[in-house]
Amino acid sequence: MTDRKSSENRMNRVLIVDDELEYCLSMKDLFEESGYFCSHSTEPESVIGLLTSGDIDIILLDLKMPGISGIDLLKRIRIYDSRIPVIIVSGHIDIETTVQAMQIGAMNVLKKPVRFSRMLKEISGILNTGERPAVSNGNPVPGSPIICSHKGMLEIISSLKKVAETNAPVLITGESGTGKELIADEIHRLSRRSDKNFVKLNCASLPEPLLESELFGHRKGAFTGADKDRPGRFNLAHGGSMFLDEMGDMSLMIQAKLLRVLQDRQITALGEDEAKSVDVRIIAATNKDLHAMMKAGSFREDLYYRLSVVHFELPPLRERKEDILLLAEAFREEACREYGRGIIGFEAEVEDLLRSHMWPGNIRELKNCIQRSVIFCENERIAKGDLPSQYQDIQSLNWSDEYELAIDNINRELIEEALRKSRGRKSRAAELLNIDRKTLYNKMKKLNIGE
Repeated sequence: MTDRKSSENRMNRVLIVDDELEYCLSMKDLFEESGYFCSHSTEPESVIGLLTSGDIDIILLDLKMPGISGIDLLKRIRIYDSRIPVIIVSGHIDIETTVQAMQIGAMNVLKKPVRFSRMLKEISGILNTGERPAVSNGNPVPGSPIICSHKGMLEIISSLKKVAETNAPVLITGESGTGKELIADEIHRLSRRSDKNFVKLNCASLPEPLLESELFGHRKGAFTGADKDRPGRFNLAHGGSMFLDEMGDMSLMIQAKLLRVLQDRQITALGEDEAKSVDVRIIAATNKDLHAMMKAGSFREDLYYRLSVVHFELPPLRERKEDILLLAEAFREEACREYGRGIIGFEAEVEDLLRSHMWPGNIRELKNCIQRSVIFCENERIAKGDLPSQYQDIQSLNWSDEYELAIDNINRELIEEALRKSRGRKSRAAELLNIDRKTLYNKMKKLNIGE
């Protein structure tokens, strides 16, 4: 997208998306008389292609169109480019649609017929002030694959660039499938080291002797089978970054060596006496409770504080209800491209089911669900029968039913996690679980948690 500061040097470009050709042509004449360049499309499916081939400053979007609705198209536009302003202009406006459109990222919702002078004032205000859709929808970082509208995730993402510009170690915690590696990728992409190697290693996948060799390298003859010198991952990452996934599975011996790297920026290969200097930015991640491990003596406290100069704790998907459909749309688009399918969206019943599920496998589980559904869907929209069997039994819920189900699904693990996050404050733990204190006390008593 062209920098808006340069808009004075060329005509601003408006794209009208409406299935009424006469409306498009009359609006095009009015805009061009007012000094705008205006293009139009009566085929909503072609809009993303138009965005890739042309420089569009603002979109005027109808709601009721054949093939794909304006709301579904707005979701696609937000995923493709979260920065481009969109104004909904339609004769079919109600409160529910208005709220939905604004939540997805529309700048305004205008009901036809709209006085052209008002529309011109609206567009001029947006383009001249540089106002953009709130980054709470779609991709909040330009060029980033991260899609969210959850407040906690947005706070994390908004700080990524500032963190990335430093060399500080970063610790990313959260349940499996919450996107820890994606955050690590963004930190490296936004950093000054982005043109250097980004080396990744899953610490849980290797036994201790092999993990030590993978990290620090070895000399020929250092152990049985070491028939040649081998550089470690730290050598390969020199000048760049390293992502240590599941680092909570490291032994205390490996932890001690890693601590030395953080303190002295030096490594010693197996079978070698002399240390070698390395310049590597470490980004670590784990789904383990490191505080509990430190209390148990299985994780070094000094290493924890060295690693967690910056600490991001990613919320599980069950706490990000507003992100479920945004992510589902993105995964549907991705799967359609990969498998050559033309599926345009989800049936309303499926959207309700996706919102109702607790997603214990988090984003990874949701992605797998959508990919499988795209493969087996034979219509334009994914229906309940296209979902994997384990999701077809989920009942479509209203808000009160969903709240009751959430309470029923609050188990020991969730309560203990909430108490840990709140440092034992039950009132705060109840807020995190979105239940009242009395309900929390009753659940704790039932599960024999605490005294």
